[in-house]
Amino acid sequence: MEIELAKISKKIVETLIHKKYTIATAESCTGGLISAHLTDVPGSSQCLRGGACTYTEDAKSILLGIPHDEIRAKGVVSKEIAMKMASSIRQILHSNFAVSTTGVAGPGGGSLESPVGTVWYGVATPDSCEAFCLHLEGNRNMIRKGAVTKILTHLYDQYLKESS
Repeated sequence: MEIELAKISKKIVETLIHKKYTIATAESCTGGLISAHLTDVPGSSQCLRGGACTYTEDAKSILLGIPHDEIRAKGVVSKEIAMKMASSIRQILHSNFAVSTTGVAGPGGGSLESPVGTVWYGVATPDSCEAFCLHLEGNRNMIRKGAVTKILTHLYDQYLKESS
């Protein structure tokens, strides 16, 4: 998985630099792993504007401006909050793209609505903001790394890869 992550991170950074695009991150359950993998690539400072590790409701509210009432109404692990996180960090850091994560990596903390392994992620672009749900299995580390791999692969394949 590490080799795959290194390859997709490199492709993303190279593509962003080539297209003169920037990216930002707002991470909860992945705790900065997306930013970490992007910054592993030399030259990433040319495209990574920054990121926020918004692990708690307070951090999401204070750093991203998401009202506590909205977080409680929608649920912290939800499509709506993932979208808000991505669109907020994109605006705050003036980036072309942004990704966000919110989920339950375990081993505890799951619920009927959001069992362990549930990860919502958002992708914000200049034209849209979408959210996607993952249902992953394994231990905490496997869930977090699996989420990062799937999110970065999706980001590249759907938003950055040149169409043939």
